[in-house]
Amino acid sequence: MYQNEQAGIDGIERIDLEHTKKLVSRGLNYDALAAGGFSISDTEIDEADFDRYLEKVDYEGRYPTYYKHFSDHFLKVGRPAEKVKKKLFEQYIAAFLSNPGSGQRTIDVAAAFGPYSHILKTVYGVETAYHQDLNSFDTERFPYLGDGEVELVRGNAIDIPVEDNSIDYMYLLNSWEHFQAPSDVGLLLEAQRSLKPGGKLLIIPIKGAAQAFVRTDPDMWERKQVYQKGHEPVFRSNVPVNTSACRQVYDQYHDAKLLLAFAEMTPELSYEVKKVRFKSQPEWYGGGGLDVLVAARR
Repeated sequence: MYQNEQAGIDGIERIDLEHTKKLVSRGLNYDALAAGGFSISDTEIDEADFDRYLEKVDYEGRYPTYYKHFSDHFLKVGRPAEKVKKKLFEQYIAAFLSNPGSGQRTIDVAAAFGPYSHILKTVYGVETAYHQDLNSFDTERFPYLGDGEVELVRGNAIDIPVEDNSIDYMYLLNSWEHFQAPSDVGLLLEAQRSLKPGGKLLIIPIKGAAQAFVRTDPDMWERKQVYQKGHEPVFRSNVPVNTSACRQVYDQYHDAKLLLAFAEMTPELSYEVKKVRFKSQPEWYGGGGLDVLVAARR
């Protein structure tokens, strides 16, 4: 039922902001995922370990334009600049859960100008760090992308020019939710093709809800659309849409039924949801934690 797609939102069920908040607050149905073959696990983080990671990477010193971009952004929207730690925490979790190192080939997918691929190469010593995105790379503003440490790959994430069974780790950091139908499952199919046996795809975080829905702001379609200029984005016809102003072209919240349907389409992948939480919640993070979707090649 989830694989029927159409351009635009005409005729698709609309839900309001309050409805979507209730769906998000209820979260993923972990029991349904477990019944369908997903592993569900808890991961507890010590903030002191995250602090050691920050000291080792030194974002402000090594990636000042990246750090300033998000610090300025949070200040602009009225949030403390320290909230930039939430962005850096996702990169820490990616390394924490995957243990990257010598001899490995990695891909940071839909990476934009993020430094994680560079961190994988220069801090963790992976053999090859691919940095993939659909858009061009601003190596002048973000010089770490042009210093030769990472291999830039411009193109669609559902058709990455790497060999079959060649990648140890694929990462998506705060990006999968923006993959329009059916490219979100297309990415899983690409992971199934390109990962080595035992290799893993980590999606950090996964936006989960009790029922799948999409947020979109039609006023953004022409201004932010990057997939097909001048075309409406593609939606699943049976997944409701919230069109409240959100400055997003496409923001997919996945539910258990949708994830289980994807798993049926990718039988060579095994799936796990890791519930990541702090031992003691830091003030800068806010409430709760995050869910990570891990897909491992059998």
